Amino acid sequence: MLGGASVNDPVFWLHHAFVDMQWSRWQQRHRNHRYLPAKPPGRGSDQHRRIVARHERLPPWDVTPDELEDVSKIYRYA
Repeated sequence: MLGGASVNDPVFWLHHAFVDMQWSRWQQRHRNHRYLPAKPPGRGSDQHRRIVARHERLPPWDVTPDELEDVSKIYRYA
C-alpha cells in the first residue's frame, strides 16, 4: 500500500472498508465512550501541543475529531 497508486488497488478499499466496519461496531457496543482527550493537555504535559483534543480543529482540514466520530449520516452497514 505504499505510493500514490495504492488507491487503485481494490485490496486498499477492502482493507479500509473493513477497518471502518470494525470501528462502527465498536462504537455501537461502547456508546458511552468518546474520543479522548476531551480537553487539550496542559503545558506541564509531555503531550502538550502534540495531540488534538475532541473539540479542537484538525489542521489543515478544519474539522474536529468530534465531528468525525459519527458517520451514520454518510453511510451505514447492513
